[in-house]
Amino acid sequence: MEIAWRLDPRTGRLLVMSAEDNLLKGASGQAVQSLNLVCGWPETAGLL
Repeated sequence: MEIAWRLDPRTGRLLVMSAEDNLLKGASGQAVQSLNLVCGWPETAGLL
């Protein structure tokens, strides 16, 4: 997770932005894990 903040000097407001990467929680993470198993690599290779 990434969090960033900036103060807008024009308005005096604090802007807070955040982003969360859920790439490994879906089908792409499962595909990498399956490839690792088929190739005999550690299951978590390329995921951590």
